[in-house]
Formats: sequence, C-alpha cells, structure tokens
Amino acid sequence: MYPLGQPGASKHGLAGHILACYRGVMENRITDLQETAAHLTKEVEELSDIVARQANEIALLTRKVQMLMEREAGREAAEGVAVVMGDERPPHY
Repeated sequence: MYPLGQPGASKHGLAGHILACYRGVMENRITDLQETAAHLTKEVEELSDIVARQANEIALLTRKVQMLMEREAGREAAEGVAVVMGDERPPHY
C-alpha cells in the first residue's frame, strides 16, 4: 500500500476521500489568494498613479506659492515695508 499523496495511493475509501477534500480546499484557497493578489496589485497601481499626480500638483503649487511670496516681497520692498519670509520671526520678538 502507498502512503497518502503518493502515486498509486488509493483514491477509494476514507483516506482517498480525505485527500481529495484536502486538495479541493487547497485549490480553492490558492484561487482565493490569487484573486486577492490580483485585486491588491490593481489597487497598488491605482494608488501609485494617484500619488504621482498629487506629487506633481504639490510641486506646481509650491512653485506658485514661492512666486507669490517673491511678488509680495517685491511689492513690500518697493513700499519700504519690512518683509517676513518663511520661518523668520517678526522684529517685535
């Protein structure tokens, strides 16, 4: 007689039935895991695209804020007003 899972093992009787059930359960589990992996791969790709778009938007907005700060600093300099840029503390501190 052959051990379970070996070629020539009996597919009849209780041992064969248990082995067939185990294989069926494992095949279902593998299929479920493959579906989950495919879904997660798709989600990661979509999130990566979103992050890339947001990075581009942040870079654009950063440039616009810098431009506006420089424009306002120029206006204030032309008017003779003290300019506080970034992390500088105002003179009354």
